[in-house]
Amino acid sequence: MVVWVNATDPVTGKQVDCQGVRPEFQDKHDDLFGEETSSWFGGNDFWRVGHVFNAFPRSEPQLTLQIIPWHKQPPSVLTIPNPNVITPKSRSGRGLPQVQRVGDLEIRLANLTMRTNGSPENYWETSCRFLDPKWELRKDGTNVAGWDDAEWMAEDDAGNRSHFLGVHQPALRFSAMFYPSSTNRDAALLITNSPPASLLNLQSIIWWSIAARAGTNEAVLLGLFPSGTHVFSEGIYQTNPPVTMGPVQGGARSGWVSQSQRLTPFRVKHWHGHYTPSPVIYLRAPWLPNDERWGVRLRDEKGGLWLAKTEPQKGADGISPFLVDLPPEVETVVAELVVLRPLHAVFDVATARGGKP
Repeated sequence: MVVWVNATDPVTGKQVDCQGVRPEFQDKHDDLFGEETSSWFGGNDFWRVGHVFNAFPRSEPQLTLQIIPWHKQPPSVLTIPNPNVITPKSRSGRGLPQVQRVGDLEIRLANLTMRTNGSPENYWETSCRFLDPKWELRKDGTNVAGWDDAEWMAEDDAGNRSHFLGVHQPALRFSAMFYPSSTNRDAALLITNSPPASLLNLQSIIWWSIAARAGTNEAVLLGLFPSGTHVFSEGIYQTNPPVTMGPVQGGARSGWVSQSQRLTPFRVKHWHGHYTPSPVIYLRAPWLPNDERWGVRLRDEKGGLWLAKTEPQKGADGISPFLVDLPPEVETVVAELVVLRPLHAVFDVATARGGKP
């Protein structure tokens, strides 16, 4: 569901910037459902924000929506008809712990703990009560190393999918994926590697343009780039871009910015700039099927493996950045392109027994 919000000054009657509010749904148990993301647009005379909800009280015929200003002004409470009332499916589950085998490994859902996300300092975030699963990846009863933390999702009987589904559901379906770290020598599938490259006083681009293939998917390991802002358009590096880009003031340490320009009535040119305080390796590649992912690791002179960190803001324009932030004693590295194949598991849990809410 998308909730559109705009605001009007009661004195002047003019629309004003309406970004500083937190909309949230409240169900009959007083559980709160916050937005998944939002999208803003506007200008001098028009402002609007779309708030996207992946989870809300889908089975209730009347929805209670609270719109809470960030800066301690009175909230607005609205009751609106649910445009698509869902009849919950009957779902049963078992108590915890539960275990599923994947190859020679075991994915274990050990227990559920009642938590509340957010804090008073994060005034823009809804404080949702939820059941937090404890995941374990084991082999022969012992936790294994070389795997990232589980990426999980909960689903209720009305079709909501989120981490935050309240604490009153009689049963929930929990799904999890475990990805190997790129430095996992056994589980990360090596595709290709670069020539050795020096990290000392990196001032200019070291181009590789190494093409590789994973199944039917072709990737190009573009090269090792120094810190700064690097601009792409339609997946092509712009050596002399016609636009100026830089880091977002007060924003993340690294990330993406973009600009566009209408060239003709039928064509708009887009540029995507990636800024980074550290050297970076760029990969031009499509998304992989079956939840697989590309990864990059770095092999030093002694054969040790280091992680090239995935850009937190992911990729743009078909370009995926991998940040290089290594100790100063690591001077020369070989970049290795790998494919990461996840382990999947799904559990139906009776929360009254497993989570004890």
